[in-house]
Amino acid sequence: MFGPTLIKLAILMGVATPMVAAKGWARFCDDTACSDNCGEWVSTSNPGCLQESGRKSIQFKELWENLVFSPDDKCSCQTECVSTPGSGPKSGCQDITSFVTALSFRFIGDNCGGNNC
Repeated sequence: MFGPTLIKLAILMGVATPMVAAKGWARFCDDTACSDNCGEWVSTSNPGCLQESGRKSIQFKELWENLVFSPDDKCSCQTECVSTPGSGPKSGCQDITSFVTALSFRFIGDNCGGNNC
């Protein structure tokens, strides 16, 4: 009795749900040259918390959002923020060894705010 109605509703919801396009991709690596033990590519449009402590670089493709550094593994506050490369290359490798105290990272679409830890 509810079968066709539920199927129609599911189709309509799927069509009406907007897709969020990734602006770029990034992955963390163990060396400063983005070549050793690199992790999985993640969308820079995803604001989730990334626990990548001990990493020394981030490799990026296309545009990427601002990257927030946190001193704990929960992305609870900001100790530093690296702005989008802007007019720089659309892909490359960013050395993050100057942020060795960071235990977690997250991408944000807004401008880097003030540090709040």
